[in-house]
Amino acid sequence: MRVAATLGITLALVGGPALGAPKRACNLVTDPRGDGGLYGQVPPGTPAYPTSLDILSADIASNNKQFTAVIRVDELVSLDPGSPTGIGYAFNVTVNKQRFALAASRTPGSEPVFTMSGRLEYVGDENNGGATYGLIGLIDGVFDEDASEIRMTAPLTYFTPKVKRGARFDDLRLWSYYEAGYASDTENRRPWGGVNHSADRAESRATYAAGSPSCVKVGH
Repeated sequence: MRVAATLGITLALVGGPALGAPKRACNLVTDPRGDGGLYGQVPPGTPAYPTSLDILSADIASNNKQFTAVIRVDELVSLDPGSPTGIGYAFNVTVNKQRFALAASRTPGSEPVFTMSGRLEYVGDENNGGATYGLIGLIDGVFDEDASEIRMTAPLTYFTPKVKRGARFDDLRLWSYYEAGYASDTENRRPWGGVNHSADRAESRATYAAGSPSCVKVGH
């Protein structure tokens, strides 16, 4: 009897799932389909709410060198009739008590622009206020129409203080925009600021530990 019981325990340990296997972070942010038109507003003359700006979900991932943010939308198209002047996105995260924003913008006839900024100050509250961000630099990114994803990747060195493994990224907030063009910082030859109108918004209380497994590949 004692031997049989021991064998039973051994088989359960061998055949069962690995104990303590880390769970991959996935769908950290979710948002209903078709809820666009933030605050009930759409720009005059817009024929239809653009599927490219309808946020569905988002995730983040990092390793010891890079940080990647992914925004998934209803249907990403090259020239959305609902926003003929362009589309834009912002992914805001907080880490080490500092707030950062990764942004993507695409307008007809121009190359996409991907940037990362750090928040300098905020005036008002989260529902009725405005933030001032300082540009940190250009980042890598792609508008993937096949996957209906916007992916942005920044060097981990862009975050200050230094992000150590296990540091918590939280307060995840996303926006999509009707984009009407980008101004420029001619002195530094960088894009600076945007002319846009909010389309959709999503946020989450979920957190992500730096360097932990994710359903998003870093750098893709």
